[in-house]
Amino acid sequence: MNSKIKVVKQRAKAITIIAALELGRRRRTEDASKLGKITSSKMVFEMMQPINGELSHEEFWALFLNNSNKVI
Repeated sequence: MNSKIKVVKQRAKAITIIAALELGRRRRTEDASKLGKITSSKMVFEMMQPINGELSHEEFWALFLNNSNKVI
């Protein structure tokens, strides 16, 4: 009986950690969408990291900017 409680506690802790990571990812995505004018490569990194930072493969993306350096 005691081992079943231990397993349940471990699973609950794992679920809590996964949920916290997901909330952090969603928050970064929301923050990235609020970026206006692109002024540096760091801004591009901050915008794209939530989208493709955890992929298991490499992708090539292009950002299209207008004359004011804002993402179209």
